[in-house]
Amino acid sequence: MQSELSARLAPPLTSDALRWHVAEIEPGGARARLEPYAVREAVVERLDVACGPWGWSFTLDPLGASALVANLTVAGVTRSDVVTAPLGAAAAPPGGWPPEGRTFARLGEIALARCASQFGLRLPYADEAPDYWVDCDPETGEALFEPEPVPAPGARGSSRAQPTAHVGVGSVVGADADPGAEGTAERQTRQAAGNPSGHEVIERLVERLNEAGLGKDAAKLVVRYGGYGRTPEESRELYGQLRAVLLRREAEPT
Repeated sequence: MQSELSARLAPPLTSDALRWHVAEIEPGGARARLEPYAVREAVVERLDVACGPWGWSFTLDPLGASALVANLTVAGVTRSDVVTAPLGAAAAPPGGWPPEGRTFARLGEIALARCASQFGLRLPYADEAPDYWVDCDPETGEALFEPEPVPAPGARGSSRAQPTAHVGVGSVVGADADPGAEGTAERQTRQAAGNPSGHEVIERLVERLNEAGLGKDAAKLVVRYGGYGRTPEESRELYGQLRAVLLRREAEPT
């Protein structure tokens, strides 16, 4: 990506773009870890100004019944991340995926912010801090208050080194904007109906990894391959990588 474009993306967004979502909940549900993210309108505006309304695109693909794979392409370069549905969310309805509703619109907004941060378009705050653990409602998983954001260390506008999403883990709260609602750039949400059987095999394997406590490892691989893999060869390679992670865990002494 051109250095001039990177420089236009890099200035930190202002504090009024800050939103919070629940990234992790303690066993028992009394406390939750919040993660800051940038509201969709601020991200879209910066992208439109930096590279023009048609110089970027954003897509969301389903991964099983509870996760989204996001891909943001800027000047021909793509960055990816994975976000998950809230705890207790229902499976995809017969009419397609993602279902209507504020929850999944927020997931899309979080996904856009996470991908944008990998291009240096981000808030001037740390992604994680001890003060981000707050009390929450054990029944709803919603945070009872928002913490004070902690300034990010180091150079301004630094991007995320690794995706922090965990497939199948987490819950969200925050704004209810839909990242695909406006037509200022190409934004597509693909439907899950008619997925090839190979995709279903990958989904089942990801679910097994989640159950084995390996959701973070699965998320990193899914991000690396942009979802199910862009070609049949990549899909087979992704399956092999996921399978190898599971086999290593099963081979560990108990």
